[in-house]
Amino acid sequence: MAKPALALGVQKRYFPLLDVLRGPAAMLVFAEHWRNLFFVDFAVLENPSAITNVFYLLTGAGHQAVMIFFVLSGCVIAHVMQTMNDRDRWSWSSYLSARLTRLWVVLIPALVLTAGWDFLGMTILSGPSSIYSGTGFGNIVNAPVQESSSLLDFLGNAIFLQTILVPTFGSNGPLWSIAFEFVYYLVYPAMVIACLLKSRLWKRLLCVVFAAALLYLGGRPIAGSFPIWLAGTACYAVFRKWPARPQIAFLGFVLGTVTILSSIIGSRILSYSTPLDWDVVIAACTALTLYFALSVQASKRLMLMLRPFHALSAI
Repeated sequence: MAKPALALGVQKRYFPLLDVLRGPAAMLVFAEHWRNLFFVDFAVLENPSAITNVFYLLTGAGHQAVMIFFVLSGCVIAHVMQTMNDRDRWSWSSYLSARLTRLWVVLIPALVLTAGWDFLGMTILSGPSSIYSGTGFGNIVNAPVQESSSLLDFLGNAIFLQTILVPTFGSNGPLWSIAFEFVYYLVYPAMVIACLLKSRLWKRLLCVVFAAALLYLGGRPIAGSFPIWLAGTACYAVFRKWPARPQIAFLGFVLGTVTILSSIIGSRILSYSTPLDWDVVIAACTALTLYFALSVQASKRLMLMLRPFHALSAI
């Protein structure tokens, strides 16, 4: 997943506590992909030990971490768009130029590396039991890699059509979230223009049709996760109008972080025994925590304390 950032050339304000959420979330995503590649599913284990239970609990929260990223991303985009509008610098061209640059600078090298490593891997590890066959050991590759490694698949992933018109490229299954993000990057500004900004009626109607068409073409998974992403935009809107007092902001952030951890653990342990929509719970906890994070004022001392999280987030 592309890392959201609050420095896009349109403003200089920095919210350091976002790294405390972003860095560990990235590690949770990495841990699940790593575990899926080298370990069997928990369901096939017989009488797992307590240590094994903890290991699978800690390395199985990748999906939950992506929900955190969605909320963060929504907040970031709301901030960027609001700042551009406040400075009378909003335009689709400048907005999309910044978004595409930040995505492609990571995505294109990732696709090239995926193509190279997959070609090398399929050359060395050929055979029906190879991981590249989709049936071998490891459960991160669920279909033959050869079937999703064409030039058309490469180009489709490069323009964010994975899971919409083409499969994720090669063995790089995590690319699915990039398509989700890009659709949201287009739908949200269209919604804002249609509902909030002063525009001509025909422009508003065009934006409504554009946003609805994108969500429809994106399919149920993309449309279904959009409210999670919108939680971040709502959080930013509340922060802008009613920021938390600095005296309680940091404490609120700490307590909010505890609620995120609790919701992640709850989703891992209780997901099969409770009717809760845990994605919504995690999104709500993240949005609450993010509200307090935005309200914490940056200082040299705080920046020094958070340096490890910043380094982790920058990986």
